[in-house]
Formats: sequence, C-alpha cells, structure tokens
Amino acid sequence: MNNFQFPPYLALGKLNYNSIRENEDGLTADYEFLGEKVMEVLVKPAQTIITTYFQNENEGISRSPFELKRAFFRHFLDIPLHKSKAFRFMVEKVSSLGNVWFSLKEEQEQSLVFYPGGSIMMVRIPLEDAGTMKVIDLFADLFNKRIKSIIYPSRLGIRRKGEIDFEYKTIFIFEISIPVAFLYDLVDDLINKYNIISDEKIFRAIICEKSNNHGDSLQLFIGDENDDWAEYFIEFKNKPVNR
Repeated sequence: MNNFQFPPYLALGKLNYNSIRENEDGLTADYEFLGEKVMEVLVKPAQTIITTYFQNENEGISRSPFELKRAFFRHFLDIPLHKSKAFRFMVEKVSSLGNVWFSLKEEQEQSLVFYPGGSIMMVRIPLEDAGTMKVIDLFADLFNKRIKSIIYPSRLGIRRKGEIDFEYKTIFIFEISIPVAFLYDLVDDLINKYNIISDEKIFRAIICEKSNNHGDSLQLFIGDENDDWAEYFIEFKNKPVNR
C-alpha cells in the first residue's frame, strides 16, 4: 500500500494531501469542495470503501472488493452524483458567481460516470463577434491546463414581447469541458479574470453535464416581467461522447 497514489481529484472534490493517513487497515484520504469534505476514500489490499458527505453528514457509503477505479464506478452508478446534496450545493455556489444557468438532469435520469471526474461539465458561453476576441488568451491557458475547449458559429433567435416573429442573429458558442471538481474555479476565472461571461441575460453561460447525446441541441428560455423579450433560444452542436 505504500506505493499507492490517490488521484488529485475525485468527483466533486480535490484531494487534501494533508489528510492522507495510514493505519493497519490501509490508506485513507479526504476530498474537499471549497474546504469542506465531500468524500472519504479508504483503500485496503482487498477492499475499497468510499463515503460521500455533505456538511459532515454521510450521504452514502459503498464497500467494494475492487481497486479504486472500479469501486468508484460502482459507487456512483449506485449513488448518482447529480442526486446528491453536495452536488446541489456546488450548483448553488457556482450560480452565485454571476450570470450562469444550469440545465440539470431530472432526478430519474442516469448520468454517465467518468473516472476520476465523476461528471464532466460543459460550460457553453454565447458570444457576439466582439466577444470572440476575448477568448484568444484564454484558449492558450486552457490548452496549457489540458482543458478541452472549442468555439463554433451558431444562431440565437429572440422574440420580443408583442411580436409574433423571431429575430435571428449569428453568434459564437465557446464551449469548455471540465471535470466537476474544477467547475467553480473555472467559472470564477471566466467572470472575474477573463470577463468572458456577459452580464446580459441572453448571453449567460449555460452549464450542463455531458451525456450520451453530448447535451441539448437547443435551449429555450421564457422571459419574465423584467425582460423586454418573450422568449429566446440558442442552438448548439452535438457530438457523441468519448470516455
């Protein structure tokens, strides 16, 4: 067990290296989100025990005769990450950063499970022509961090209040795929460091989980009393997911 190395992140949490401890059973480590423990992993020679937490309360535990990777898949297939209170807390914290909106799965829907990320999140940022110039430096930073990103032309349709027809405009979608453990940091940088995400409601970032169909191909929004538009939609390109 002395040569075992915990991955630097698992699902929602980043490894707290100072938490790694050895006892007669094996090695244990804690994974944290914003300084709060969300997972504890105990690795024994013939067993892996994974416990997920929210605000110091046990949200689920699994015991598996497999190595960590297989035990991880089994745990999150039995206890889906997107149904956990810790995941919902993460959504609240990311949403509080600024003009972002989550397209979340229904409770009964199944998620793909990735290792060690758990869930891979897509951040889709609508941009007008001028906004595309802002992503040049960001592309280089993301590439250096081995974070996948693409940009492609798309279309936004908006129907003003009192109108029947939609207005259409060509936009660009800047799409970033990232393990859920790093989503908060990424969105914080996009808003406060790179100023990529607009304050305008129709250009808010849309965040969803990667799935078999990659994500919705069209997202429709209905306006409220504070909006001068009744509804708008944004089109996305989809492609199969490669694990």
